[in-house]
Amino acid sequence: MASTKTKITSKQLTARLIKLRKISGLEISGFAEFINISESHVYAMLNGTREITEGAAEKIANKFGISAKNLTDRSYKLTEELRNAPLLKNFYNDTKHTTSYFIKTNSEGKSSFFVENKLYKSGFFDKPVYVKEVRSACSQNGFSYTSKQISQILNYMVDRKLLKRKKKPIILANGKTGKRMVDVFYK
Repeated sequence: MASTKTKITSKQLTARLIKLRKISGLEISGFAEFINISESHVYAMLNGTREITEGAAEKIANKFGISAKNLTDRSYKLTEELRNAPLLKNFYNDTKHTTSYFIKTNSEGKSSFFVENKLYKSGFFDKPVYVKEVRSACSQNGFSYTSKQISQILNYMVDRKLLKRKKKPIILANGKTGKRMVDVFYK
């Protein structure tokens, strides 16, 4: 790993991973496919809920033509030049018809678009809402997402400081309050 002088924290490594994804121009699904790590694992790494292991750092760094040591070294600058990495260019070429992988071609098609650009801007999150309520609102507007997908979108919005999160008792199917505490999301 990096020298002691430039040792990187887990939070800093997460920030560097976010920057790499941005440089790549890939949506999370495309980034996951490119680095060959599951989408849910990538979400967890980007959210900081899963540690980025040495093995994962090595795998990611290799795809961008740099060493894991460079990826984990604070003094090494991650620049736009990484967009020219041969493996990334090959990935772009091989998957150019999968528009959902690319940020510029997928803004309205991505799963988070409706939540971030319609519900968020409509005041839906002015009061705390459950994942179940967000899923229902999406469904009423013709978007079919799993609770897991909604949860990932909302947690990513929390990480980006668009939303806040707190725990409240679960609302059971019969409308009563349960004992288990779950996340609710609000502005």
